[in-house]
Amino acid sequence: MKVSLTVNVDYWSGARELNCGKERLEDIIILHLEKGKDFFITVSGIYLKSCFGSSLNHLVQFSTPIRDNNTTDKDDSSSLLTTTPKLSIPKELWRIVDYIYKRGIDTKNLFMTDGVESEINLIRELLDTGTPFDPLYSGSIHSMAHCLIRFLKSLSEPVIPSHLYRQTLESSKYYSQSKQLMAGLEETHYNTFYYIVAFLREVLVHSGKNKTTGANLGYVFGDVLIRQGYEQEENEVVLRKKA
Repeated sequence: MKVSLTVNVDYWSGARELNCGKERLEDIIILHLEKGKDFFITVSGIYLKSCFGSSLNHLVQFSTPIRDNNTTDKDDSSSLLTTTPKLSIPKELWRIVDYIYKRGIDTKNLFMTDGVESEINLIRELLDTGTPFDPLYSGSIHSMAHCLIRFLKSLSEPVIPSHLYRQTLESSKYYSQSKQLMAGLEETHYNTFYYIVAFLREVLVHSGKNKTTGANLGYVFGDVLIRQGYEQEENEVVLRKKA
C-alpha cells in the first residue's frame, strides 16, 4: 500500500537545508505491535525547492530557476567557487522589484496594503520555476509588494546578518558607525542592501502618488532587513514565557 501526502515546509522547519540539498526527505518508521512483529515503513518525499527559505549566497549562484538546480551545499562559503559567475543579487529579488517599479510604483498605499494569498502563491511558483509573470500573473500590485516582504523575511540569513543585530541597533544613531558597519558586509549582502535601499528611495520619489512615507517604509522593511536569527527569536519567546 502506498500513501501520498502533500506537506508544507515552512521557513523555520528545515526549508534552508532542503533548498541547499543538505537534507533529504527520507526516513524509516518502525511500527511495533505488542506481542507481534515489527514493521519497517519507508517514508520518502520529493521536495520542491523554493527561493523562499533560501539564503542570498545560495540564490546568487544560479542564473537558472532554483527548481532546475540539483547541486548541494552551495550555502557553504568555502564552496562558492563555481564555473558560472555568481549574480550580484538574487534574480528573484530583481524580478519582483522590476515588476513593482515598472507597473505599480505609483499605486496608493504601496507596501501598506495586504496582498491576496492565492496571488502570492502564484508569484512564488513563477519565481521558483523561472516562468515569466506575463501573461500568467495579472493580480494586484499589492500582492507583488507583499511577496517582496515575505521573500526578505523568509531568508535563512537576513540581509543584515543576525550576528550583527545588536551591533546594528547600537550604531543606528550614528551615521559614521552605521556606514562603516554596512561597508563591512559580505559582498552579496551589501549588494542586496544597496539595491533595496535604492529602490525604496525611488518609491519615496513617487510618494506624491503612492502616499508612502519614509516612516511607513522603515516600519515595514526594518523588521525584515535586520532581525535576530530564528533560533534566537524562539529562545527569547521561551524565556518570556518562563518569566
